[in-house]
Amino acid sequence: MEETYESLKSEAIFNPCNLHIIATKIQKKCEETFSHPFETIAAYADFAPNVHFAGDLICKIEIDGKYMISYATPYKADTAIDFVLPDGQEIREE
Repeated sequence: MEETYESLKSEAIFNPCNLHIIATKIQKKCEETFSHPFETIAAYADFAPNVHFAGDLICKIEIDGKYMISYATPYKADTAIDFVLPDGQEIREE
């Protein structure tokens, strides 16, 4: 995460106020590194996360007064919107 932030910071178009681009770049790098979907949050103030995550894949850092957390999504994101009950039964609309 630190390496990704520092790399982004060195780009000519970097805007330290654009938390969205910071979070997006970190998220994409985490997903590339671990081959798993991630959730990432960047903020100006410290916060206490209350999150569920997969395995031990969670990291929170502070750099330049910005707080960033990235954690592995605890389910398969590509099927997260499927209409399936916990027992595996599909929900069908009639």
